[in-house]
Amino acid sequence: MEQFIKASIKKIKTAINNNKLVIFVGAGVSMNSNCPSWAQLIDKFADELGIPQENRENSMEYYLKIPQYYYIERGEKEYFDLVESGINSSDAMPNDIDRLIFKLNPSAVITTNFDDLLEKTIKDEGLFYTVVKQDRDLPYCFNDKLVIKMHGDGVLKNIILKEDDYLNYSSKFPLIENYIKGLFSTKTILFVGYSAEDQDFKLLFNLVKEQLGDDFQPAYLLEYGKELERINFNYYKNRGINILYYNEIKDEIEESIKLPGNSDLSNEFGQRLYKFLKYIACYEEKKDSLIDRIYDKLKIFEEMNAIMPTDIIRISNVPCSYDDFGNEELNFYEENKEIINICKEINTEKKEYITNEIFENKKLEKILNILMKAGIKCIRFSEENLISFESDLNFKAEVNKNNLKILDDNFEYKELYTEIKYYLDDKAIEGNEIKFIEKAYYLYHLEEYVEAYKILKKVATHSFARKKYIYYFISQFNMKQLKVCILNKDALYYKKIKEDVIDIERIYIELPKVYRDNLKFILQLDNFKIFYEMLYKIQENVNKLKNEKDIVERGGLAISYKLKNLYHDMRNIYNYINNNYIMVEHFSEIERMFSNFIEGIIVNYSIAEKNSLNVIKLDKLDSFIIIIIVKHLKSKTLKQYLRECKINSIEIEDKTKEYLISNLKKIFYNMDFKYIYKVINSINNIFILLSYIELTVEEFTEIIEIVIIALKKNNFHRSNFDELLNIVIKICNKNKETIDTKVLIKFIETYINDLYNKTLSIYSYDLISLERFFEQISYICLKIDNKTILSNEIELLGLIDSLNYNKKNDIKDDIINNLLIPIYSIMSSKCKEKFKIFISEYCNMQFKKNKYCYFELMYRLLNKNVFEYNIDKYKQFFTSAIEYIKKQLNIETNKDGEVERIIRSTGGPKSEDVVRICINIIREKNINYNEIKDIFSDVENEFPIFKFFINRENFDYDLFDMSWINYLSDDEFIKIITKEDKSGKILKLISKELEKEDINKKYKQKISKLIYHISDMKEENKSQ
Repeated sequence: MEQFIKASIKKIKTAINNNKLVIFVGAGVSMNSNCPSWAQLIDKFADELGIPQENRENSMEYYLKIPQYYYIERGEKEYFDLVESGINSSDAMPNDIDRLIFKLNPSAVITTNFDDLLEKTIKDEGLFYTVVKQDRDLPYCFNDKLVIKMHGDGVLKNIILKEDDYLNYSSKFPLIENYIKGLFSTKTILFVGYSAEDQDFKLLFNLVKEQLGDDFQPAYLLEYGKELERINFNYYKNRGINILYYNEIKDEIEESIKLPGNSDLSNEFGQRLYKFLKYIACYEEKKDSLIDRIYDKLKIFEEMNAIMPTDIIRISNVPCSYDDFGNEELNFYEENKEIINICKEINTEKKEYITNEIFENKKLEKILNILMKAGIKCIRFSEENLISFESDLNFKAEVNKNNLKILDDNFEYKELYTEIKYYLDDKAIEGNEIKFIEKAYYLYHLEEYVEAYKILKKVATHSFARKKYIYYFISQFNMKQLKVCILNKDALYYKKIKEDVIDIERIYIELPKVYRDNLKFILQLDNFKIFYEMLYKIQENVNKLKNEKDIVERGGLAISYKLKNLYHDMRNIYNYINNNYIMVEHFSEIERMFSNFIEGIIVNYSIAEKNSLNVIKLDKLDSFIIIIIVKHLKSKTLKQYLRECKINSIEIEDKTKEYLISNLKKIFYNMDFKYIYKVINSINNIFILLSYIELTVEEFTEIIEIVIIALKKNNFHRSNFDELLNIVIKICNKNKETIDTKVLIKFIETYINDLYNKTLSIYSYDLISLERFFEQISYICLKIDNKTILSNEIELLGLIDSLNYNKKNDIKDDIINNLLIPIYSIMSSKCKEKFKIFISEYCNMQFKKNKYCYFELMYRLLNKNVFEYNIDKYKQFFTSAIEYIKKQLNIETNKDGEVERIIRSTGGPKSEDVVRICINIIREKNINYNEIKDIFSDVENEFPIFKFFINRENFDYDLFDMSWINYLSDDEFIKIITKEDKSGKILKLISKELEKEDINKKYKQKISKLIYHISDMKEENKSQ
């Protein structure tokens, strides 16, 4: 009998896996929630009718007639009132058996009970089942998972209980009756909560048997109260019902299955039924070996190129964790004797025999390959029990050189596109599904979204037909993401695919259970759970690394594995995305995941060397980290992290430095072929990293020469020049003695030549709108070699001339202000004279046409010593400026004809700027106050700022305006607060300003920083 029961359980399990199990739920389940059995309910009617106990029967006829008598005698209302009070439906709560029934994942649950315990269960558990209480519910079911109350519902008062109800069942529930008959003929039926002797079971069985004869599938009934009765067993077996007796395998069930700790089952029979169902749910046929069992669980991952360790853990259903100590280990919480024995044998003289025997059938090799795809390189059971795949098993992961990935990582888009174009042209999809997905993935990287979508659609159709569901779901998921990209780039094609239905969850739910169990991780891809989990995990590790840094920098000890955990987590998710060709890199969640990872790396890297003994610290940034930065981090974010962590320099591997410089060249070369906007950010990141890395003079020269070539090829973007300037400044500061200015001069000359010949791209034209670029380059050149002079005199003279005859030049002002004036100091004498003549005439024209622009221009010219004025000339300039300011102030007159001076909150639209220009000239040229004080007397009341900057020693600090701080250098600000303003009025003003909620963030940071600096100085003076 034991073998028969286990063979029957295997068939039930097969039905579960194939989504073909239907469970009939009887009163024996609800009795565990204090609901009555059919016999107990009939007794309530008998009590009300006054029928003596000795006259009561246990027969079908009696059970049907008693409620019929009551209905006739007492009427409908009292009849239903008694039913409602009898079944106690509103107070009854689901029990452990109700919940366990649904864990068997039946395709339908049918009950003869009137209570609502099953409805409450699906609601509490959040299950996708539709409840059918009457015929008209059936056509409106939104899915195939049903709970059918075949004997009606107490609330609806359509129950089947009395004799008339059974006689009229076919007319009352024709749709439900036929639906149930169909289930009997196509599904595997499991009766739960019934006994073979129950009248309701006999009635139910006879009803179906009479209609279908022998034309139905074998059914099973769990008998958990009685001993085996051979005659009864054979009787029902011959009629298609297999009774499975609990007592026949009681010992095995009791040994392996325990009740939940907080079980609500107090009835012994309820406990038995729960254990019986749980035994079926957990039943697994014993395999020949542990290796076979492990492989059967993990083989679904063979089709994947990279796996998340969490997916391995989930599907194996073994208590373990990944990488607790940052060593790419799978750590088991509980001892598994079989696995430990294998480990011990491998570590003994039997090692060679064991490994050869196991490797012969290739299953261990396949398992290890799967584990290594998940970043697992060893298994640990305890301090002593550790097995390393490489050292103990002499096993190394398969190295798969992906040429397309190498080209993509190295920005070789032209070659990548050429290779993709002919990739798989002569191959059928069959057997090459993942390669076609790969092709689509790299087309996505090249922003060829439509081509990628077409390929994936073919792969999805092919894979679904052949039940290759992993490839199907990856293709569908990628198509879903591509639709968004196509919408933004190709509206016409989007119209064609707009109606394409991509409902991964629906398709998943409709799969047979055997596939669903193995493919659970796919749903975590579709709902982004896998990425949200990793985002949270990475952020958690970053927070711990920040805390770690804080501890060690205060002198504490904080040795943890969070750096390794962070690194391995990022490596795993990066491989998962790239090696499985998942198209998610354009999502903000993925960008945030990458940026959080880099934040953690930089936080750890920034720990001071003196504290590094107290923590696991990163010494160099390797190629993996650099690739993440270059390809996936926003430049603004990178600069923020470096600034916040006060990083002054970065150490990287030599090969990685070569990667940065060579890829800079490749990016510019490949932008000729295909312009991809995101590479602008990559260029910036390369520039930022190079500015923090120790570069030789030769490497610096190579970088500038790459830039010059890119400039000629029109491949520069405005923001790229900004980051380039940072490299130039940092490298020149470090290598003043050895830097050859010729390479910088060559850059300026190339730009002038291309500007003169009008061969620059729109992006390169943007360079002359960057105010500090050429000024800084010129300054650096003169700092290194004060004899530096531009040699392309002819082109420069031609450019100056062109500004004269080309009156409508849209960028004339930018060329003058941001190129010619800044490079004036390194022009040849001939060019300087030519420019002076031109700019004098231009200034006169501006004075007549636009006085504001005139003053701004004059300030630039004086600042760069293009014009060298004596005191009389300065007085003349200031006088004209004051006249201009006065006119700006006298904008309107009031009704009385008096001048009304309008000073807006911003200080006036232009007058304030001219004031600033005058003050800057006075300060920069060290002009004596007494020589010019009369000129400013008329506007000193309107602009006390003149009094402050011209005669600070005698200034009344009650008139001080906080906005003037912007004119002061840090040293000047500190001097005023510590020496000049002895009353402390400015400090009081600052304190009030800092309390304001709407204070500008940068402004607040500046003054806060200076205040702290002053406090430190005072503390230092005290200690001295």
